[in-house]
Amino acid sequence: MLMRDWKAQLATGKKTKEDKLAAKLRKDQVKAEKSAALVEVSKLNEDDKKYLADLKQTCDQKASDFKERQRLRGEELAAIDKASEAIQGTVLKVADKKSSSKGTSLAALRSDSGGAKREQAISLLREKAEELDSNMLSALVLRAEGDSLSKIRKMISDLVTRLQQEAAADAEKDGWCKKELATNGQTRSSKKDLVDTVQGEVNQLKIDITELGDDLESLQKDIASLAKDRESATKLRENEKVENKATIKDAQDAQKAIAQATAALDSFYSGAKAKASLLQKPVEGAPEIFEDSYTGMDSGGVTALLEVLQADFVRMESETETAEAQSLGEYTKFMSDSAVDKASKEKEVELKTASKTEKTNGLTTKKIDLKDAQKALKAATEYFEELKGQCMKPVMTREEKMEKRKQEIESLKDVLEVLQG
Repeated sequence: MLMRDWKAQLATGKKTKEDKLAAKLRKDQVKAEKSAALVEVSKLNEDDKKYLADLKQTCDQKASDFKERQRLRGEELAAIDKASEAIQGTVLKVADKKSSSKGTSLAALRSDSGGAKREQAISLLREKAEELDSNMLSALVLRAEGDSLSKIRKMISDLVTRLQQEAAADAEKDGWCKKELATNGQTRSSKKDLVDTVQGEVNQLKIDITELGDDLESLQKDIASLAKDRESATKLRENEKVENKATIKDAQDAQKAIAQATAALDSFYSGAKAKASLLQKPVEGAPEIFEDSYTGMDSGGVTALLEVLQADFVRMESETETAEAQSLGEYTKFMSDSAVDKASKEKEVELKTASKTEKTNGLTTKKIDLKDAQKALKAATEYFEELKGQCMKPVMTREEKMEKRKQEIESLKDVLEVLQG
């Protein structure tokens, strides 16, 4: 019963040991994975902190530059307003002076109908210039005051032609601007979408490559651990085999020795019993002598003790042989399972290595594609800035500009009608 208890305890202890070894291996693997993840997350955290610091510095610089530009722009507008006021004041003074100084003298010198038409035309021009707030008509008034009637007619006719040509050119340019802006908008949108798409692919490839690298590192550790476990198991198995073989031999030698001892004792006790028949009757008056045959310690259970020992050594041999067979079976199964697991992991390493290489090459290609897409987007954006300078900076809307030009043309035609009688 004690031996059965011990065997049960040994089996339970062995099972507990195996369970704890398996749990330790799992925890070691989890620890390795978590350590790798911690290193990666720490690196990402440091990169994010650096990016945040750079971003804050850039934003602060941008804000400072923007304020400075706003201040300069305000000063520039104030200077332009001041210069405009000075120029307009001078122009108006000159116009008034010429009007007051030359009006009567010219009327006196030219008493013909042409002089009256000229003055009427100039007056009409001045009225229209003030009504339309047209700098072009105001300038024409100043020029017309010192020219002859024929020159004024030619100047106005040429100006009408030029304004009509400018109106046609503006209409053509407006159509071209609309077309170019629409095309550029589509180009910028498509290039932006392409940049975003390729950037997403680049980011995903980086994530995949990182994950594959982590997986490969974990697999390499598992393979190394398996190789180490196989080596340890082989050494343990060899030592156990030698120990079991020695134990079996010792048990067999002990059984032979016990058999020889038992045979010698049996022979001795058998001879001692035979001598009992040679004993003579005691002599009268002599002290008592042994009347029975000598049994020595045989009656004390020496033979029985040898039989128990013999049975113990037989059982030791049997149990050791059984343990040897069981250990050999477990070792064979472990080596087979670990070989399959090792081959599977090595194959997985091969596949993941090929996948990582493929994704790395793909990442290089995608980075080139991203750079090209960014260049195309930059070019489209720069062209859009050029278009804004040409098409999106009118002092007034296109409709207002065309309407004002139309009114100026009509005013000039009215003046021509006056000049032509």
